[in-house]
Formats: sequence, C-alpha cells, structure tokens
Amino acid sequence: MNMRSISTIVVISLLAFCVSSCVHVDNPVTWHIMGITIQADGIDKQTVTVPMGGTLQLRPVFKPDYATVIDPVWQSDDETIATVSSTGMVTGVKTGTTSITVFSEYNPEARDQITINVEGAIISIDKALVDQSEAD
Repeated sequence: MNMRSISTIVVISLLAFCVSSCVHVDNPVTWHIMGITIQADGIDKQTVTVPMGGTLQLRPVFKPDYATVIDPVWQSDDETIATVSSTGMVTGVKTGTTSITVFSEYNPEARDQITINVEGAIISIDKALVDQSEAD
C-alpha cells in the first residue's frame, strides 16, 4: 500500500466518525434562546388595550428562530389588573395599567415586556327598553 492510499483511508475513516457522532440521535444539538419579542395580534407592539373581562393572546417570537429549548415563562406585574396564563393568554381583570413579561427559563436575560391597559366595560342602554313608569 502506498502513502496516498493510507491517507485516503485515514481521511475517509475520520469523516465517517465525524458524521456518525454528529448525527447520533442520543446526542442532539440544542439551541438556546438568545432573545424574545412579544407579538400581539401578529405584530410587535409595546402597548395594547384589553377590555375588562376580555382576553388577548400574546405570542413569543424567539431568537434565533431555530431555538430548540424555548419554555417561555409569562408573568404579570399586577394580577389584580391583568392575568397571563402559561400560554400567554392575557385577561383584563380591572381598569388600570400593568406590564406582562416573558422570559426564557433557561436564559432569563432573554426577555421582553409589554404594557397592558385594561379599560372598563362600556355599557349601552337602549332607551326603547326603559319603562318610564318604573323610572318615576
């Protein structure tokens, strides 16, 4: 065997080893979140309004978008004004302003915050339905 044949065999062996160890299912590559932004109604916003008793779905957008370890954590600064579920569903509780924060459990520095304004319910009264005899 000449030196060129030996070199070729060594290179092929190294490539086969690299491919088998890089593709091995028991040792997958994980990508952690480097950043998060919040979307409401499909666009990036810093402030949104929710009616009292109403809901709004927030969605985290992860950076990089190929992150495999995502596990977002949602928190409301004041749950008496608005609550947020583990899936990002915001519910307006009472009139006021609070912030909702999302961050990565694995990288707490990857976070974003959105201001939630909760407005009171608007009640309209149809004058035709008011009985004057009861009003006197």
